[in-house]
Amino acid sequence: ERVAILLERSSNVPIALLAVLKSGAAYVPVDPSHPDTRIGHVLTDAEPRLIISESRLAERARGLGQGRPCLLLDEADVASQPAPDLPEDTERPAYILYTSGSTGRPKGVTVSVGALANFFGSMRREPGVQATDRLLSVTTIAFDIASLELLLPLTVGAEVYVAPAAVVSDGQLLRGLLESRPFTLLQATPSGYRLLLAAGYEGSPGLTALVGGEPLNRALAAQLLERVPRLWNMYGPTEPTVWSTLHRVSPTDDPMPVGRPIDRTSIYIVDQHLALTPIGVPGEICIGGAGVALGYWHRPELTREKFVTDPFAPPTSSGAPARMYRTGDRGRLRADGIIECLGRVDHQIKIRGYRVELGEIEAILRQAAGVRDCVVTVRERR
Repeated sequence: ERVAILLERSSNVPIALLAVLKSGAAYVPVDPSHPDTRIGHVLTDAEPRLIISESRLAERARGLGQGRPCLLLDEADVASQPAPDLPEDTERPAYILYTSGSTGRPKGVTVSVGALANFFGSMRREPGVQATDRLLSVTTIAFDIASLELLLPLTVGAEVYVAPAAVVSDGQLLRGLLESRPFTLLQATPSGYRLLLAAGYEGSPGLTALVGGEPLNRALAAQLLERVPRLWNMYGPTEPTVWSTLHRVSPTDDPMPVGRPIDRTSIYIVDQHLALTPIGVPGEICIGGAGVALGYWHRPELTREKFVTDPFAPPTSSGAPARMYRTGDRGRLRADGIIECLGRVDHQIKIRGYRVELGEIEAILRQAAGVRDCVVTVRERR
């Protein structure tokens, strides 16, 4: 079963995520700041058995959830009980996270418990997290990288501080919070770090900064390296489970690479025939290994199109062919084994870390009165 999480940013969010995982169900994260149309689609498409919310959002949760039962955490009579014994099936879904879809409706990516556990295990090793760490969480629950912020530190007994929504969107408030406590870990998109720098952030001597979701350019990297002792560039779509590669940034990196695969992950650069390209020759980035998602929820045709047989890996322990995910990103493999990302092979873009299908915007615009056809393009403001 699935349980939707519709909560404002607070310590209730990781509590709810843990509760759903411990029940054996899969969580469906929903950001209350999203438009009602998107929330309504997610709550309809995911078919959750329950919606976990709070009293201030109760009317929206019940209305958009079309009468599905709601558990309001601030009104619930909660008693401490032992966690149930869970099935050891690592292929059961851990969560379904919705990303932009080119047809005009978001698509849900179903990630397994085993894929999430592999990701956590690799992140504990590198870039590393330990019990003495204190992480400042600034990412919306509807962005898959939030699992690193909200759950990974708890697996080693570290501390998570969930920044309120008003703080996350205000550079001055975010800077004040970051400088008020001895945080050791921060993860954000390049846009998030620019917001912080624009507010006059001068750095933290004990901070490890993780950056991903958008390309990291040299100028921003140089600014951050002047302020923090450790900077990591992370790369990976939602479908292979959060981050698939990582690279510790140095002042000499040019161009900026996305690094090497995380544990039990394979990165292939292929041509249009899915054959490996020679070293240095660009191609499409495909990702195989333990992090590959189960597929798209209720979208078998799209799953078959994007999750294809991995011709470079042996069959799984069950005898089934291994799979890899076609990212749609262009990249190349350097002679030293480091991967560079070179943009897209299609029309998908990223805005402040969010994947946006231009076709989704076009599909919505065509529904407007008086619009016969439309084309959406990207313009960068400099």
